[in-house]
Amino acid sequence: MKKRICVIVMAALMIMTMLGGCGSSSDKIRLTDYAKVSFSGNNGEGKATVDVDYDKLETDMIGGKDKVDKLGLDDTMTYMNAVQNISYSLDKSDGLSNGDKVVLSVTYDKDSADKASVEFDDTAKDGIKVSGLK
Repeated sequence: MKKRICVIVMAALMIMTMLGGCGSSSDKIRLTDYAKVSFSGNNGEGKATVDVDYDKLETDMIGGKDKVDKLGLDDTMTYMNAVQNISYSLDKSDGLSNGDKVVLSVTYDKDSADKASVEFDDTAKDGIKVSGLK
């Protein structure tokens, strides 16, 4: 009887482990994590800019620096193409005042991402508060 219960518990744990990964967004690369929004200028006339760490994004897509160094030319070009087809934008970038909020949006080419076998999370990042204007 004890052996049967142990087998059932083990089977249940295996099923839960396998299902735990299904539908998980942890495998997706959240594109807004690689972008930094900065503000400059005078209060009421401020400007917002987006700086993206494309090198880190590409390295993370590939799976780390070790894997980057081992890629062939064709694979490297596939990843580069996916990265080149990512576009970041802000809903407002001029005439900003301290306390305003902006939304960072991102789009990408699904075909390029599929060819590179990567999944992107293109969820917008909203509520970025404008600060630091003179």
